[in-house]
Amino acid sequence: MKKVLLCCRMPHNNSYVGGVVSILQSYLANEMLFEKEGYQIEMFDYQPDEKWDTYSSKLRNIAYIFQQRKALSNRLRKDADVIINIHTSREFLFLKDILLSKMVNRKFNCAVIITIHVGDIDTVFNKIKPFQKYMISCINSYVDKVIFLSKKIEKQFIDVGLDKEKCEVLYNFHDMVSVYKGQTLEKTAKIHLIYVGAIHREKGILELLTALNNIKDIDYHLDLCGKFTDKSIEDTANKLIESLGEKVTLCGYVSGKRKTALFNRADVLVLPSYHEGMPLVILEGLSQGCALIATKVGATPEILNKDNVIWVDIRSSHDIEVAIRNLYNSPETLKKMQEENRTLSSKYTLENNISMLCKVFSAIK
Repeated sequence: MKKVLLCCRMPHNNSYVGGVVSILQSYLANEMLFEKEGYQIEMFDYQPDEKWDTYSSKLRNIAYIFQQRKALSNRLRKDADVIINIHTSREFLFLKDILLSKMVNRKFNCAVIITIHVGDIDTVFNKIKPFQKYMISCINSYVDKVIFLSKKIEKQFIDVGLDKEKCEVLYNFHDMVSVYKGQTLEKTAKIHLIYVGAIHREKGILELLTALNNIKDIDYHLDLCGKFTDKSIEDTANKLIESLGEKVTLCGYVSGKRKTALFNRADVLVLPSYHEGMPLVILEGLSQGCALIATKVGATPEILNKDNVIWVDIRSSHDIEVAIRNLYNSPETLKKMQEENRTLSSKYTLENNISMLCKVFSAIK
C-alpha cells in the first residue's frame, strides 16, 4: 500500500481552525476511504519547541523554515517511498513550501504534490511577486502535480508559465449529513440567516452587519458563527452587533453536531467575502438545503448559478440588504433554491473528493 504524507502545520493551543485544517481533519478521520483506494495517509505536522513562543513572530517563522526541513528530512531518511502532499496557501508560506518541495524532490527523489488553498494568483504572490518566475520554474522542475480549487486559478498559473500537464482541479467537499436528527433548534424568526467563518474584514462581515442594521421591517435572525481574527474591525463590528440586539446570536466557533444543527435551522447562508478559494461553508450550506447569498469569488461561480445563489457585489451592503429582502418576500423562490442546493450538494461529498484525489496520486509515475 503506497504511503502519502500530508504536510501542513496544524493549529495548536486553541488557534483558529480554517478550511485547510478542516479538510485535513476530515481526511484523517476517514483514512479507511484512502485505504480502499490503495493508499495509506500519514500526517506530517511539525511543531516547534515551546521555547520559541518567547521570540517574535518573524523570528519564529524564519526558524520554523529550517526546523521543518530538518524534521521532514529525518522522517524521510527512515522511509522515502512516499508521496508528499504539501497543503499551502499564500505569500511567504507559499514560498517556503515551494522551497520545501525542491529540497524533498532533489534530496530524496520523492513525488511531490502541492495543493493550493487560494482562489486567485494575485493572493498567492502578494508580497512575493519578485520571486514568481523562480517559483514557477521550481514547480515545473520539482513538483509532480499541482491541485487547484478552481479552473480560474489553474488558468492563471498556466498563463504565467506553469506546465499544463501538472495541473489538476479538485473542488472541496462537505462531510455533513444532510439532516442531523439528534438535535433541532427552535425557529425564532420568519427567516433565519447564518454566517459561518472568521470575523474578518475580508469576509465582508461589516457589510453584512450594516445591511442588517438597515433592515427594520423584516422578521429575521442571524446566527453569527466564528471568532474575531481581525482586531482592526472589532470595535466597529461589536457596535453593529450590539445595535441588532436580539436579532443576532453570537455563537463563537462551532463544529460537529452544534454546527450541523445551526445550519439545519438556517434558511439562508450569507458569505459576502472579498476573496475565497473554494469555501467549505458554501458546500456545508448546500448540504443542509440553505439558500445562498454570496459574492462571485474563487470557485463559487464555477459550481453555482442563479438557481443556487443570489450574487452580490463585493463590499456592497446594499446588495446584501436587497438579496435578503427578495428571499423574505418570495417564499417560493426561497424554497426552490433550498431544494436545488440540497440536490447539488450530492456532487461534493467527501467520498467523491477522496476518490478523485487518489486518481491524482495514481497518475504520478
